[in-house]
Amino acid sequence: WLDMIAGLVFLMPMTGVVLYYSWPFFSHSFAAQEFSGNPGGLILWPAKALIPAGFALLMLQGLAEIIKRMGFLFGAEPSEAAPHSPLADDMIIRAEQGDL
Repeated sequence: WLDMIAGLVFLMPMTGVVLYYSWPFFSHSFAAQEFSGNPGGLILWPAKALIPAGFALLMLQGLAEIIKRMGFLFGAEPSEAAPHSPLADDMIIRAEQGDL
């Protein structure tokens, strides 16, 4: 419950606020084709575009985590991991014995 509530109360609003304020920061730079003040300076808008892009991806990941936590809490996710192959057991035993 704590992960789901924290994602909804803290993560999603924080990423939304950063997206809201970083988009004009990027769009003004893109519209003006802003360059660095150094001689032969690089264009700045691609670097500024990484801020809203990164926080948009963070928001998507947060949404995925919230959905995953909700699925677990409401029983939609399997409770036990899939079993591994017998070959893996054999390799573990051989590695412990020093046969590998």
